[in-house]
Amino acid sequence: MTTSGVVVSTCSPTDEVRGSVLRLRVLVSNLEQIEKWVYCPSLFRSETLVIDGVSVKYFPLRFIDIWIGLKLFFKGWPVTNIVFQRQQILEQLKGVDQIVFHLARTVQHAKFGNELTVDLCESLAVNYRLRGALLPVFSFKKIFFMLEAQRLAKFEESLASNGSIATQFISNNDSLLSIAVNYSVMPNSICSRPPNSQSTAFQEKKVVFIGQVDYEPNLYSVISTSILLNEIDPTYELHVVGSLAKSTKKRLEEFRNIIVHGFVDNLDDVVPDALCGVALIQNGTGMQNKVLDYLFYGIPTLVSQDVYDGLPDGSPSLIVRDKDELRVVLAMCVSLETRRKLQIRGYKYLEELREG
Repeated sequence: MTTSGVVVSTCSPTDEVRGSVLRLRVLVSNLEQIEKWVYCPSLFRSETLVIDGVSVKYFPLRFIDIWIGLKLFFKGWPVTNIVFQRQQILEQLKGVDQIVFHLARTVQHAKFGNELTVDLCESLAVNYRLRGALLPVFSFKKIFFMLEAQRLAKFEESLASNGSIATQFISNNDSLLSIAVNYSVMPNSICSRPPNSQSTAFQEKKVVFIGQVDYEPNLYSVISTSILLNEIDPTYELHVVGSLAKSTKKRLEEFRNIIVHGFVDNLDDVVPDALCGVALIQNGTGMQNKVLDYLFYGIPTLVSQDVYDGLPDGSPSLIVRDKDELRVVLAMCVSLETRRKLQIRGYKYLEELREG
């Protein structure tokens, strides 16, 4: 008898590669069943694709989903969950042997008797609260984030404290772990192996940042890093790689030392010859996948304390707390001996993550 496993996710394996897509790939690869599926709630899209042996099915919004959503809203469910409720998904999940909901936002409103896992990954409530704190006081987006954070907190706590539901987290540093009952920690990893040898050539003034720049913590990190680099040495260049809106690009172009690449198909074209990669994020949550990218390409990785705390133990990343520490670490990164030692430690770290 053929068994099946499903990951319900708001993203698809075909989407632009970013943190949530990488997490989806990890979840799919860990399905124990023969037939592997990804169910994606959508607005209008309705089709089934097969990508690298995984079936991806899209479920469009229907009138009954709107009606169900209204009832759930008055019950206190998060809006960011309600918009992804699909009655068709519930019907399709009947008889499935293994079900994984990717983040709290995809949890459907019915009870399941199957093997059920909710990949909370990181607390979206904390994420929304931190992002809201960065926004202007009277902006609609800030008000929404703060109110939604309250709904998400109650919802996530109910999931984490429910012993009949298996929950997963991306790191040992999540705030929900203190109340979680039936949980496990599964960090992200890069499935492919780094090249056997990397070129030792690099540009001494080239610093790289990878990430979706419209995400508020990333945007503010890029701006603050740009300012610090300029104060240390105006000849430093901050190369920003990742999708962003035109308004965000225009804002970043005001900084002379920022070079915006936008989304690139191949990081090989930008990352390998950098002095270092940075993730000096002060209001982020969870595990920053950009750190794994930097380690994969064998370049020194500079992170904030918050980012370091969200990584699995043993990371060779260098912690930077202020401008003086940044100046010292940048000087360290010029040493070929230091770069080689960090590269070896980085490859070993990635290998340990792959092996689990």
